[in-house]
Amino acid sequence: EITTGGTTALGDEIVVCIIEGVNMSHPDLVANRWQNTGEIPGNGIDDDGNGYIDDIYGWNVAGNNGNVGTGGHGTNVAGMIGAKGNNNLGVAGINWDVKIMVVSGHNPNSEANIIAAYNYPLVQRKLYNESNGSKGAFVVATNASWGLDATSAATVPLWCAFYDTLGTYGILNCGATTNSNLNVDVSGDVPTGCSSPYMIGVGRSSRNDGFAGGYGVNTIDLAAPGINVWTTDGSTGYTSTTGTSFASPLTAGSIALLYSVPCNGFAQIAKTDPQLGADMVRSALLGGVDVKPALQNSFITGGRLNVHNSLQIMLEDYCSSCVSPIELLAEDVADGEAELAWGRVESAVSYTLFYRESGADTWIQQTTNDTVFSISGLDNCARYEFYVESTCEEDISLPSQIRSFDVLPYCESIGSTPDANLSVISPADIAGNYQFSAPAWGADYQQGTAYGQLVLANDGSANPTLGCGAFINAAAMAGNIAVIDRGNCEFGNKAVNAQNAGAIAAIIVNNVAGVIDMGAGAQSGNVTIPTIMVSQADGNLIKQRINQGLAPMALLGQRDEWIQEVTIGQFGHTSGNDGGYAFHRASGDIDLFIGQSYPAGVLASALGGAALTQRARIWIDVDQDGSFSPSELLLDETGSTAAPITGNIDVPANAIVGSTRMRVQSTGAQSASVCGGFVAGETEDYCVTLAQLPVGMTTADFRNLRLHPNPTNGIVTLSGTHASDIITAISMDGKLMTELRSTSALQTLDVSGWAPGVYVLTVRSETGLWHQRLVVSR
Repeated sequence: EITTGGTTALGDEIVVCIIEGVNMSHPDLVANRWQNTGEIPGNGIDDDGNGYIDDIYGWNVAGNNGNVGTGGHGTNVAGMIGAKGNNNLGVAGINWDVKIMVVSGHNPNSEANIIAAYNYPLVQRKLYNESNGSKGAFVVATNASWGLDATSAATVPLWCAFYDTLGTYGILNCGATTNSNLNVDVSGDVPTGCSSPYMIGVGRSSRNDGFAGGYGVNTIDLAAPGINVWTTDGSTGYTSTTGTSFASPLTAGSIALLYSVPCNGFAQIAKTDPQLGADMVRSALLGGVDVKPALQNSFITGGRLNVHNSLQIMLEDYCSSCVSPIELLAEDVADGEAELAWGRVESAVSYTLFYRESGADTWIQQTTNDTVFSISGLDNCARYEFYVESTCEEDISLPSQIRSFDVLPYCESIGSTPDANLSVISPADIAGNYQFSAPAWGADYQQGTAYGQLVLANDGSANPTLGCGAFINAAAMAGNIAVIDRGNCEFGNKAVNAQNAGAIAAIIVNNVAGVIDMGAGAQSGNVTIPTIMVSQADGNLIKQRINQGLAPMALLGQRDEWIQEVTIGQFGHTSGNDGGYAFHRASGDIDLFIGQSYPAGVLASALGGAALTQRARIWIDVDQDGSFSPSELLLDETGSTAAPITGNIDVPANAIVGSTRMRVQSTGAQSASVCGGFVAGETEDYCVTLAQLPVGMTTADFRNLRLHPNPTNGIVTLSGTHASDIITAISMDGKLMTELRSTSALQTLDVSGWAPGVYVLTVRSETGLWHQRLVVSR
C-alpha cells in the first residue's frame, strides 16, 4: 500500500544484481528481467561503451561474454527479490516490480574473479551516475548467496575493500552467511565477515523468529526469513527451500523496495549523493528490525527484518508530513461508472484526483475534500488509470502510485515460454517432453529452435542407422532432425554425417539404459548443429513410430510462439511478440454490426520460423458482463504458424449495442481456458464496438475509416475518406465544431482548441453514405 517497487519517486528504474546464474525466462521472473537497452544484441560491438560486448542481460565473468546462463539455485534467489507480483501466477517477491541483473561465472576461490563479478554492476552504476541516467543502470543492491565458510576476511583484503568502493557509488551488498551452526565472529566467513558497512551479513530466521545456521553478534547484521520459504524453481515451477541463500536476497530485495519509497527528496539525494542515499537506506533497513529475544545475542541488530518498519522510517525521517495517499481502490466498476477511493492523509486539506484512459496523452483533473470520488461516462471496454495528490496547508505531496482498472473486470490469460527442451509434437501417443543429455560441443540447443520430422539415419551399410558413413537419404534428411543409433563410431562423426546430409539437429539413441555425457571425438569441432542423446527406451519408441510410417515431428529448443497479426473484416493489426499478453486498446477501431458475419484470421509466429500446430480462438463479450462465456466463443480453428488460421465470426442477434472486449488467443503445445495461463502461445485483447446496422444499408456501405491518434488534444488524422466527402464534428451539447469538405483519403483536423470531451464526427459522401466516429480531446 506504500510501494510495490520498480522505480524511485523520480522515475529511476531500480536494479538488483544477482551474482550467480539465473533462469530469468521463468514465467514469474521474465517481466522483471533487466536488459541493457544501450547494447545491440549479437553484433560483437560494445555499443554503449561500458567495456563489455553484447552484455544484454548481464555478464559471465568466467566466459567473458554476455551468456549469463541459468541456474536452479539462482532462480530460487531471484524469486525472493522480484518474482512478479499481482499477476495471478505463482509467488511474489518482496518487490512486485524491480529489474534483476545477472552476473554469472563467479568463483569464490578466486579473489580476482569475484572482484571482476562485482565490477560489472559497479561500472553500470557509475555510468548511470555520471550520465544522469542516460547510460548504465541504477543498481542499488547486489546479492551473494554463496561464500567461503570458516574463512578469515583477512585472506581476501582486496575483495573486502571492494565493498567500500561499491558503497561510494551507491550500492549496498547483501551476503548469505554460512548455513552451518558457526559463530562467524570466531570461525570467520566470506563475504559476510568483511568489515565494510556496505556488506550486510544476513542469517536465516524461521516463521517463529528462531534462527539456524551462522551468526555473529559483531559480524552478522540481521536475520531474515529463510526457513521453509516458497520461491521460483529452476524451470517454470515453484519450490519450498531453506537456507541463508534465501534470507539474503529477501534483504537485498528489501533494499530495492526502500529505494522506491514515494519521497521526492530522498530520490533526489540518491541520485545526487549516491553514497549518502545508500547510507540512509542502510540505516532505515537495520533500524527497522523487530528485536527478538532469540536473536539479541546472535546478530548486531538483535532483530529480524521488518520492511514496513523501515519504510516508515524512510517516510518519517526523509519525507515531509504531506504524503501521497495509499490504499487506492476502484470500486463499483460497471456500466461506464467507477467509484475511486483512497486512504485519508492526516495533514491533507484536499485531494487532487487525476484519471485517464490508459495511453491517453493527458489526465483529467478533479479536486475534492473527500477520499471517494465517482466518475461516469467511461468506456465499458477500456482500461483506466488514476493517481491522487494530497494538498496540505503548506505543501503538495508527490503523486501516489498509479492504479489501473478495467471498467468491466476481465480475467487475464497469459502465455509463457517454456524452457528449451526436446518435445515430440506428433503423433499424439508419444507426444511430450523427453529427457536427454547435451554435450559441450556442437550448437547449443538453448540458443535456437530446430523443428522438423524425425528421420532415421541411413548410410547404406549393413547397419545403416549407426550413421558412421555418408547418408544416402539426404533428400529425406534435409531440413529435418536425424535419429541415429549409438555404436561403432564417434558421436562427432555421426553428427557431421547428419549435418552434411542437411539435418538441422541430431538425436543419438543410447544402446543401454539412461543417457551419458557424449565425449568430444575427432570431428566434434566441426559439428554446427545441436546434438543430443536420448535413452534407449525413448529412442526405440520414436524409431517404432518412424518405422510405422507415422512421420513423427519434434522440436529441439524453445517453443516460443505469439500472435503476429489479427484481422476481423476490414480491421487488421500487426503486433509481434508481446511476451504472452497484451491489451491493444489503441490499435484502432473495430466496428461490428449485430447479426452480421465477418471473415477473421489469426496469424501466429514461432521462434525460428517453425511451422508449428496452432489453435486460434476468438471470444467477444457480446452481453457485456465482464466475462467470456462458452457461447461467446465465436471462432475456434486449428492450423499452423505457416499461414493465417481463418474462419468466420457471426455476431449474435442478441448482442448488446456498445463497446466491449474481444479476446484473441493462440496456443500451441496445449489448449488453455479463456482465463487460464498456458505455455507456448499468446493472448491479445481488443476493444470492439457493437452496433445495429441502419435500415436499408449493408456492411459494404461502410468504409474502413480510422481516426488516429484517438484520443488526442492536437492534430487528428481521418484516413479512408474520399475527395468531396463532407465532414462535420458536433459536441455532445449540439454545438457545431467544424464542417469541411475532404480533399483526399487523409484528412486532418486541428482539435487543440476544443474543450475536453466527446465529439461526434460524421462523414457523408455525395451518394448519401455516412460514417460516425467519436473524437475525444483531452
